[in-house]
Amino acid sequence: MKNLCIILILLQLPCCLIAQQQAKKRGIIIEQIAGLAVYGKALKKGYDITTAGLNTAHSMKNGTFSLHTGYIDSLSTVSKQVRSNPKITSIRELQQRIITVFADEINWQQAQGIMTNMDVNYLKKVRDNLLNDCRDNLDELQQVTGNGQLKMTDAQRLERIDKLYTDMQDKYAFACAYTAKTHKLTQVRKRDKQERERLKKLYGIQ
Repeated sequence: MKNLCIILILLQLPCCLIAQQQAKKRGIIIEQIAGLAVYGKALKKGYDITTAGLNTAHSMKNGTFSLHTGYIDSLSTVSKQVRSNPKITSIRELQQRIITVFADEINWQQAQGIMTNMDVNYLKKVRDNLLNDCRDNLDELQQVTGNGQLKMTDAQRLERIDKLYTDMQDKYAFACAYTAKTHKLTQVRKRDKQERERLKKLYGIQ
């Protein structure tokens, strides 16, 4: 009888072990399923956060781009402060003065009849070259002070106007100095001519 009980126990032992193993496997599977569910929730939460962040970044990017675009567009508009700069008018007036200085000198030279035609033509060539440079300055001034032509800050526009004004002042100073030099040279030639004619008359030289 004792032996029979042992045999029965031995026969039931594998079944118990199998049942325990199966139960253990089911527990592991359940834990894995639960773990996957938690991981899935974490993934979804992370995806939602990432999506929200990307949407926010996109909105911020679009907003920043709009701000940048608006700022860049504003650089094409000339402010009242720039347009009212008195040097703008002075630059144009200096060009007119240069024209007048050369016109008066050429007219005077032609009336004196001392300078040769070659000398007068050279004087006109100097005038034309200088006025071409003046026109370049005025073209740039128009771009700096006109809307929709150049993208510049007010400070940059004012700085450029200052440089154009200084440059035009230099051109006017050159025009005055050059015509004064030719004027003086003609006066010297005129006195020399008058002196030669006086000496000719004095000594009866034809």
